Amino acid sequence: AKYIYEPWKAPLAVLRDARCHLGTDYPKRIVDHATASKANIAAFKAALAAAKEAPTKNNPDDDDDNNNNNKTPAPSSSGKRKKKTKVQTTLDAALGGPPSSARAAKKGKTT
Repeated sequence: AKYIYEPWKAPLAVLRDARCHLGTDYPKRIVDHATASKANIAAFKAALAAAKEAPTKNNPDDDDDNNNNNKTPAPSSSGKRKKKTKVQTTLDAALGGPPSSARAAKKGKTT
């Protein structure tokens, strides 16, 4: 039972006693997790380094032709609530209404 989850680590004597032949009675290991993990971590670190070095569209320092035209406009400060979308209304109905803080606000209460 010691090698039940990793039979490839069992000594040959244990495999013989169990009458288990790797590749015949039990499939051979497909992935060496230690090796695959190291390779994936190295690939991820390389991807992160490449992403840090790549210019971004929204960073005006990376591109002289940008001229700050990609800035998002500031939100309106009118204080008006946005109209709910059909999806939000459907979700509220399915989940029993808006969150409790929204219900309390409608009743004039604050949390």
